[in-house]
Amino acid sequence: MRLILATLFTLLCAAPASASAACAVYPSCASPQDAQDAWALFRNRDYARALERFEKKEANLYPDWEVVHDAMGWCHFFLEDYPAAESKFKEALQIDPNYKWSLQGLQALQDLHAAPLQAAQDSLIAGRYSEARAAFQRIQEGLTIAPKQDHVAAMIGEAWCLYSLGRAKDAKTIFRKALKN
Repeated sequence: MRLILATLFTLLCAAPASASAACAVYPSCASPQDAQDAWALFRNRDYARALERFEKKEANLYPDWEVVHDAMGWCHFFLEDYPAAESKFKEALQIDPNYKWSLQGLQALQDLHAAPLQAAQDSLIAGRYSEARAAFQRIQEGLTIAPKQDHVAAMIGEAWCLYSLGRAKDAKTIFRKALKN
């Protein structure tokens, strides 16, 4: 979580501070006004409008500029459209495989996807079995952002919760079900 927050803070600070700065980075920028609107909206955290502006103008003007694809990825991220964010980060990395902000964007997505299972496991380890069981069940029901591959681990976690709560027979049933998946 700290990595996500640090990445987001750094990203906001790294966005071109002015339209002329954006045009300096990408010399074929038609005018400072072209770059200003999307970046200003982004810095003001108006991600929906910034995304619209990036898609309508900047992506067409600068299709080979990884910064634009990355910015659209972060807009999608902040709007909680994670599959689209991942797609845009990957587009930026096709242009520049070492583009730091897109690499951090993919890492932030990975951390975000891992968070529900990690929180449930932390509750289990802390001995909060009922809380952990509820978290594992939410993962299995698809009510979190956790990927499908975490569902078996969530089943196993739920089984350990049941075992710890003195429900060994129910735990055994879920362990067997997890083995079949």
